[in-house]
Amino acid sequence: MPEYTYISHKVKKGETLWGIAKQYGVEEHIIVQANPQIILTQKGKYQIANLKEGQVLKIPQKAKEKTMQKQGVKAITGNPKPSVGNAEIYEVTQWYEATPTSLRNPAKVKWIIHKQNPQGHYIPHENSQKTGKGEFTFNEQSLGQKIKITGYLFTPELNNDSSLDLKVQQAEKRSIIGVALKDINLNPLPKPYRLALGQTFFVTVRTTNRIGNRVVIRLMKKKDPASQAAYKQGNSEEGIEYELYQQQTKTIKENGQATAYFQLDDFQLLMNPQKIQKYNVLTYLEESTETVINVTPVDAENTPTKKPPEKTEKKKEKKKEEDTIIYQGVSLLTEGWNNLKETYKILTTSDDPQIERVKLEIPEGKTQITYEDSLTLKIEGRNLKDKTLEYTLYEDDVASKDELQKGTHTLKGDIDSIKIQLNKEMYLKGGTSWFETQDGKHEIFVEIKLKGTKISKSSGIIEVDISQHKPDIPQNESVVTEGVLDLSENSTDCVCKELIWGKKLTCEERKKVIQVCSHIWGDNQKMTKANMLMAVMHLETVGTFSPSKENGKGYVGLIQFHSSTAHSLGTTYEALKKMTFIQQMDFVEKYLKQNKDKMKTLVDFYLQVLKPNAVGQGSNPNYVVFDESISVPDGDGSSTSLEQRMKNISREPWVTKYGYSSNPPFMKEEGERSQRKKWVYTRQRYEERWGHHDGKTYIWEVEKEIKLSIMIQAFQKNIQGNVLKLRKKRRKRKKGKELLG
Repeated sequence: MPEYTYISHKVKKGETLWGIAKQYGVEEHIIVQANPQIILTQKGKYQIANLKEGQVLKIPQKAKEKTMQKQGVKAITGNPKPSVGNAEIYEVTQWYEATPTSLRNPAKVKWIIHKQNPQGHYIPHENSQKTGKGEFTFNEQSLGQKIKITGYLFTPELNNDSSLDLKVQQAEKRSIIGVALKDINLNPLPKPYRLALGQTFFVTVRTTNRIGNRVVIRLMKKKDPASQAAYKQGNSEEGIEYELYQQQTKTIKENGQATAYFQLDDFQLLMNPQKIQKYNVLTYLEESTETVINVTPVDAENTPTKKPPEKTEKKKEKKKEEDTIIYQGVSLLTEGWNNLKETYKILTTSDDPQIERVKLEIPEGKTQITYEDSLTLKIEGRNLKDKTLEYTLYEDDVASKDELQKGTHTLKGDIDSIKIQLNKEMYLKGGTSWFETQDGKHEIFVEIKLKGTKISKSSGIIEVDISQHKPDIPQNESVVTEGVLDLSENSTDCVCKELIWGKKLTCEERKKVIQVCSHIWGDNQKMTKANMLMAVMHLETVGTFSPSKENGKGYVGLIQFHSSTAHSLGTTYEALKKMTFIQQMDFVEKYLKQNKDKMKTLVDFYLQVLKPNAVGQGSNPNYVVFDESISVPDGDGSSTSLEQRMKNISREPWVTKYGYSSNPPFMKEEGERSQRKKWVYTRQRYEERWGHHDGKTYIWEVEKEIKLSIMIQAFQKNIQGNVLKLRKKRRKRKKGKELLG
């Protein structure tokens, strides 16, 4: 290849790279290669060079070959097929003969990566140039691209042995390959990591073969010695040295990286006389069998920011003010707010689509809506034009949510709206629990998601008035007939009609419920137990009596079977979900038989579904059903795989510990029905959950909810109406004492 000599060209106003190349008879890409500082912008199919007036370019000119006079790097070596995430080292193997000994120094060699653009030209890759050691790690964006690595002293040459063609390979292992901490401007922080109180920092996780997956990034705080000693004393297992301080879960982007930001706003560090707190940044892949993948130590110190020297006469007065906790607190809040604003600037410069606000609005001038009104769903964000939005309207129950309507919508811009018409069918889909009947309201909200992405957001909750709708227990379903109570099978009417909520089922389904109870408890108790079973199924399916009803937490069916329960009965979760009412009742029968002799009270009957090991305690009001204060073998579950956590949550002692906050209807103590931030074992994050911290559920609370809220309410409404009719007839006929007075 011929050598080049270089002449300088000062860019004039209006000049283009094409015009300059034509002027000197040189191809455009040759000029770009000789001038790495040229910035190229993609416009359609073409790349345009952004030249500035006054900019000086080196223009290569072919010279006569002077091979013996050429100096610099003649050849390099290294792996031509590097794997994503693996560090590769490239070295000089040969120098041109005329290269002086003083220049034959690897520390002086420059390295640069070129990538081929759509026009077939190789252009320098941004920020890839380095001097000295030729060590490079390629990410997943390099897959499928044509890449060259070049070693040089003066000017990179892409068409000889000083340049090596690379073909990046996908890594075999799917894992985390590195974690780096960066400052607010996304510049790498020096190691060992040492941060200041109030400092905002970013954690960047590099992965291989994991695009689209999610990574959990935790900031773990070292416990003080007293806490560790107390933990070890009360537990047989070894003490846990670090505890969770902050956590974020991020999606791994196309470059194989995920980034989260944290702020050290630790109040204990502010009060720490030693002014040092140790942390670990712990990262692991979500839904992976791998446990701790990477642990990065971090020290934080409570050290005030250095300031310019002050005048001597002001120092004493200023120091007195700065020593106060209030002054330090205000200073930290101010610094934190400024950092937050800078973070916002960084996060809002992305070209990716983002949803910023979702609002569900009621018609103007109305303060209360019904299922006859229409709502407006408003969406605001950035870069949303022509994006497809998927939205789902839900009715919110305490333990689950019912889907009312689904749809898609093509967004017309960054601000758009969708009309949603409510109707009676939605009311029926939502069902009505006893709480909702008493309150006279449904709570509805919308979840939206950008199609093809993981970007989603929910609206706030809107209340819908349901007081105009009749209760779901019609008068003719009463367990008391006009005049006399007759539950015998010799009655002229089919005995199955006497079941509470019987009209929710077909005749065959009602008969199946009675048949199951007859098989378990005999003919003498079949109607009493059948009504109890109907009450339990009404509660568990939120009034739908659907065999495919799911609660969103891994339970399905008429009495909410867990997958582990399904396996113990010889079936599966998915099979139960596909069964008819009558088919699933066979498995209800199998399950209820297990403790049939202990199920003496209504509460015991429900405990067989709620917590089988408590069956038989139904008459003991102070028996503790759930207790959030107890310890479980794996602590907070941070060292347990997701698969194992999902198994544990249906076993003891996890059921006893985590069943408390999962069952708000049983919270009857003062102040208990409010939400507090609690650790969620299965999802490994803090969420707003119901109940006191370390709260308990007692039998008397379960009894109050089940007996008074469902059974007695259902019976009393019908009994009272029928008793009034009986009294009226008896008074007319003057036949002595009232039948049910």
